[in-house]
Amino acid sequence: MERKTQSSPDEVVTKDLLEEVTSHTEKVASLNPESTYIATIAEIDEENRLWIDLPQLDYLAEALTNTPVCDDDIGKRCSVTFIEHDIRQPLVTGLIYQPNAVPETLSLNAEKQLTLACGKSRISLDEFGRVSISGESISSRSYGANRIKGGSVKLN
Repeated sequence: MERKTQSSPDEVVTKDLLEEVTSHTEKVASLNPESTYIATIAEIDEENRLWIDLPQLDYLAEALTNTPVCDDDIGKRCSVTFIEHDIRQPLVTGLIYQPNAVPETLSLNAEKQLTLACGKSRISLDEFGRVSISGESISSRSYGANRIKGGSVKLN
């Protein structure tokens, strides 16, 4: 019969840590640093760090990007390579085009002015709260009440 000795708490912690590191190392080793991978934008944290979800890993990896990424991109797929072929340095090289993907909401922000223009039509918003709508023809339709309120209302 084989004897079993009781492990000390330090030995248990060390063993658990060693198993975790070994498991992590094996998964990272499965990545080829010369390949391009498809990942998912998982998070942009409060320090504007980008976190991606690579299917080959069971944790989120912090990544750099050479393409603009914002909160609206969370959940989108992206292409990932590695800086200097170092798997510890993932780089998002672009977002994967999804032709039928329509965001549920879309937010645009600007410090001074935001303008939406198409041909001769234009909607402008500025930092002082002014809204300007101009175009060849402007229609305002409503199924319910269509109200115009202001300090003064001028027609023609």
